[in-house]
Amino acid sequence: MKKIKLPALLLAAVLVYLGVSAWRSFRDPYTGDEVTALQERLTELYYYTFRITGKYQERTEKAVSDFQAASGLPVTGKADDALQAMIFAEDALPKPTPTPQPTLSLLEPYPGSPVRYEMTGVNVRRIQTRLAALGYYNIEISGKFLGNTRNAVRTFQQNNGLTVDGVVGQDTWNALFFDETTVDAAATPKPSPTPAPAPYRIGVDITNQVTTVYGRDEQGEYTQIVKRMLCTTGTEKDPTPLGTFTLNGKTARWCYFDKWDTHAQYWTRITSSIAFHSVIYSAPNEMALATSTYRKLGQRGSHGCIRLLVDDARWIYQNCGKGTEVEIYEGEPDPELPKSLKPAPLDTSVMLPQTTPQPTQPPVYDSAAQPPLPLKTLSTGSTGEAVYWLQCRLAELGYYKGTVTGGYYDGTKNAVKQFQRDNGLEADGIAGRKTLRALYADVLATPSPEPATPAPTVAPSPSPTAQPSESPTKAIEP
Repeated sequence: MKKIKLPALLLAAVLVYLGVSAWRSFRDPYTGDEVTALQERLTELYYYTFRITGKYQERTEKAVSDFQAASGLPVTGKADDALQAMIFAEDALPKPTPTPQPTLSLLEPYPGSPVRYEMTGVNVRRIQTRLAALGYYNIEISGKFLGNTRNAVRTFQQNNGLTVDGVVGQDTWNALFFDETTVDAAATPKPSPTPAPAPYRIGVDITNQVTTVYGRDEQGEYTQIVKRMLCTTGTEKDPTPLGTFTLNGKTARWCYFDKWDTHAQYWTRITSSIAFHSVIYSAPNEMALATSTYRKLGQRGSHGCIRLLVDDARWIYQNCGKGTEVEIYEGEPDPELPKSLKPAPLDTSVMLPQTTPQPTQPPVYDSAAQPPLPLKTLSTGSTGEAVYWLQCRLAELGYYKGTVTGGYYDGTKNAVKQFQRDNGLEADGIAGRKTLRALYADVLATPSPEPATPAPTVAPSPSPTAQPSESPTKAIEP
């Protein structure tokens, strides 16, 4: 383990004194090499006695707090610049009653090569047994590395800060069979009561089968789109009720619907009769996914509940606690929106439903600014910044009525067609260069300001306008 040299420490102290940051100030959930170095130094001082993870989580915060207490400092658990300088100093105060440094003790030695999908044998049994002991694997110990085992390995890797590939290489093996400090499934974050006001508000549009999570803006209003998710709501026979409801904090990791003998993951109750939950399973087993419920996302098909992709249901389960407001309503038809959220085809070898594409910070649109250049032909299936600008411009001119998604689908195509008809262009619904030049004519005809030059004796003639270049809990029904 490398030790920090004294000149570096003196420099850090000077920088702190001058108000210049020598280290990043970090706390939970910061990750990175700086956290690794901090954990190593706290291990040397006997404050940190766990596996080096590079993640600033509860154990690291506790070690920092213990150092602060031993040094007579206010206990905040925050490793700011000044505190890090003290921790890395050669005369840093060790823990008053040192405990022996932990040594890596493997319950099972690494077999020498990765254990992966479709392998069999004693090492697979060892992995399944260990995963079961940690709460990740809950079916038969078969000695066969198939979909359930791979999914359990992936979840374990995700919870322990490892590369999520479903392969038990040496790093995953060592983490899995380390005798004390492995993060088990029970340590997965669970929702806690949401303080008032709630950080999120949820809207469920049953017309378009889209659930949207809104965060609060600077004025405290729920205007910031955090997540958009394709969903399945009730049928005409078993409709999802309209109205505004408030989550009561009741949840279940797996739920069972006895009327239909089916299961779902990440159940979050809305009312006594409806809830958010994942797509449907025939058993509390990730390989038992009812694939038809995955394919029907974006269509009505539930018994009143709101079905989501597993990751989307998990997000609500973990982040939307008691007091979160849910509005269920009939929106205006907006075919562009659900098409932009359609997940990829299901990989039936692992039965892990794809994650819904999430909104990213859209490009800044300014009606007086030039669009992305060079102008490129856009058509059905195109995505990206150029489509975003196209939709914004068409909406500005009154042609496009849908949600601006950055995805070119039927609504965008129809708006382009109408613009083409109104401007004497071939109405093919393809935004080619002629169409785009007509659409952006006012801004493309405006030359960019020239750099300031000394005033000439005679004013120069205006230059021609530049053209753009080409180129299991028993629950309510699902």
